[in-house]
Amino acid sequence: MTPAALDATYRAQFEAALARGRAAPHTIPAQTQAMLAWMKTHTGGRLGASEAGRTWVWSDLHLDHAEVVWCFNRPFRTSQAMCRALVEAWRETVDESDRIICLGDVTVGVAKSRLDQALATLPGTRVLVVGNHEFPVGGAGMKDYGFEAVYATLVCETDPPLLLTHEPLDEVPVRAVNVHGHLHGTAARAMARRSKHHLNVNVELTSFRPVRLSELATTARALLAGDVEPQPTTAGTIARALELRAKQRGRPEATA
Repeated sequence: MTPAALDATYRAQFEAALARGRAAPHTIPAQTQAMLAWMKTHTGGRLGASEAGRTWVWSDLHLDHAEVVWCFNRPFRTSQAMCRALVEAWRETVDESDRIICLGDVTVGVAKSRLDQALATLPGTRVLVVGNHEFPVGGAGMKDYGFEAVYATLVCETDPPLLLTHEPLDEVPVRAVNVHGHLHGTAARAMARRSKHHLNVNVELTSFRPVRLSELATTARALLAGDVEPQPTTAGTIARALELRAKQRGRPEATA
């Protein structure tokens, strides 16, 4: 699937949701309308397969968002503790020469100037695939939080192709996997267990750490081949896929 085709599919999904009179879970129609307006002048991007080994991805950090801690049972006493843990995971995982992609919802309601300054100190080239919370209700335009590249969607030309979006795609090509975020809690775990065409990188399903894009490609390949079954968390599914690859190669292999 080309970036233009993925953009068209994503737009059509939003338009259909609005026509039904409702947006996706955790989204209000005004955010979907703002996203569609923004997509008229912003397109999707493309990553080559060779870039996947130096690229990390995660979603729905919700930095300093107190409500997400208790609403979705994140294992932190406060939003500040959660923020420190996510920043530490970023620093421990990502090298300065790496790329890190956030699939939307960097935060909710935090002052853009304060977050821009904090993120600018973190390693790696920062790429944002926008989510609904990058379009504050009643706000002026889209918040990019100082990310160096901003897209509506991304296509990674791995085998199989990985289609990166914030909200999960309703329909995924038979030989591709949709890497997404947005879904939390029960809805996230239900989709994780039933779909071989979706990998949710919401931090709640990745042990609150970014995951390597090449490992997601390995996992996607194993899922589509029927070699592994989806687990309740994306971290668990990745671990199963890497264990299988290690057995096939005849040696143990640890996750990053």
